[in-house]
Amino acid sequence: MYVNADSLIGLALTQLFSDAFEIEFDKHDRQEYLTARLTGKITRRTFTDAVKAYIETHEVSENYQKFVYSNCSDKINRSLFGKTAAKLCAERSCSKDELRSTHSAASLVLIDRIEGHAMRLVDRGMEPQIATDDAVSFYS
Repeated sequence: MYVNADSLIGLALTQLFSDAFEIEFDKHDRQEYLTARLTGKITRRTFTDAVKAYIETHEVSENYQKFVYSNCSDKINRSLFGKTAAKLCAERSCSKDELRSTHSAASLVLIDRIEGHAMRLVDRGMEPQIATDDAVSFYS
């Protein structure tokens, strides 16, 4: 398995979090986390590519283009964690780019499934925010 620097940083943050709260994080847990993180990165890219393709093939406002990605992400974050990305980042003292690195492997897997489901719906022509709502409902 190929492991990039971002995944290792995420792994380090997860390890520090686990150590701080005395949560055991063994070799199996590390491998599970890295697998979930890398798989999630691929799914996130395909989801954002599907949203981009939707934007390119539909007449949408500049405001829509500016906020559609964060709106979709916040729908997922609110459904799973009860908070927006901004609030999660503030609580976890991290940037939005680092947020996923603070999630557990189980949360990463669930986010991956939701985004994969939404991506397939967007690929079929569904508006991305509605697709995200549908995916969130499916996995709730």
